[in-house]
Amino acid sequence: MNQITKFFVVDYRLLNDIKIAEYPTEEEARTNCPSEGGASVVTSEEALRAFDGPILVAVYNRIRRGAMIKRFESKEAGVRRVWVLLENYDPALINPSASPEVPKTEPTTGEAAGDKEEADMAAKTKSKRKSAGRGVKKTSARARSSDTKRARISDDAKITVLAAENPKKPGSEAFKRFEKYRTGSKVSTTLANGVTRADLSWDRAHGFIAIENPKE
Repeated sequence: MNQITKFFVVDYRLLNDIKIAEYPTEEEARTNCPSEGGASVVTSEEALRAFDGPILVAVYNRIRRGAMIKRFESKEAGVRRVWVLLENYDPALINPSASPEVPKTEPTTGEAAGDKEEADMAAKTKSKRKSAGRGVKKTSARARSSDTKRARISDDAKITVLAAENPKKPGSEAFKRFEKYRTGSKVSTTLANGVTRADLSWDRAHGFIAIENPKE
């Protein structure tokens, strides 16, 4: 699963006025994320899977300049294309006129053009990382997609708390949500108690919890 070194708060309470804010740390992002719902902290491609189709479209149209789209060919494609844009996020490129309620229709050739544009962005990002001396082995897009599918979290999965103590900043919202984890509890129960899917992905990736999906 890809992990970015920036943290975003995506506020989708109004689909025709999506707000995206970038923060240098997870703690700052969670502190500034509206608590009444309709907003999420995005730190990974996995976190985008919690968004439904219309939200992914609205976020995509908000970030990318050019003709807007009405839908993606699939949710997988939407997650991938939004992820590429977030990896190359530039506040100066925010589309001020993006409104999914009255979108201009991007033709099929536009979809292909969008794919090419985002592929170019991904290639530039990869080049920058390589020149900066990052020795991380890159996997193919197909391998990343396969890894993401394997990492998908089932509502029936069971949680095991691995951290000896709460690793979050005392008094923060993230600290309070971490306190709601219970070893042996189901993901569905934990989500109902206020923990977010972004929390689950982040805490699992950092070894604070383990999540065991039910055997098929």
